[in-house]
Amino acid sequence: LPTADDSGAIKIMLYNFEDDFYGMIASAKFELNLQGLEGKYLIRHYRIDKLTSNAYAKWAELGCPQTPTMLERDYILRAGELSTLCPDEHVELSGCFKTDIILGQNAVSLLEIIPE
Repeated sequence: LPTADDSGAIKIMLYNFEDDFYGMIASAKFELNLQGLEGKYLIRHYRIDKLTSNAYAKWAELGCPQTPTMLERDYILRAGELSTLCPDEHVELSGCFKTDIILGQNAVSLLEIIPE
């Protein structure tokens, strides 16, 4: 699902979804190839999956407390915030941007490619 805004920033969302949450599906490999990009860009990669940006996984890790302590509650809330998969990357592009993205089961990635 690609979009672009007036500043030239490109946002691309990729997903690997299976309707049966507990079923097993293979990871999906996406080969992203964008043409016509020249200059300096900031690359930011957000992820929601089994381990990243997932409050439920942290709650389960804590033993599924029915009445979490304030510390547990804060830990769970922080785990549910949208997180980046890796540190931001600054790149100089001369015509194209290529990357491979692997998504596990029921995962979503949002890539931002922002002109600097």
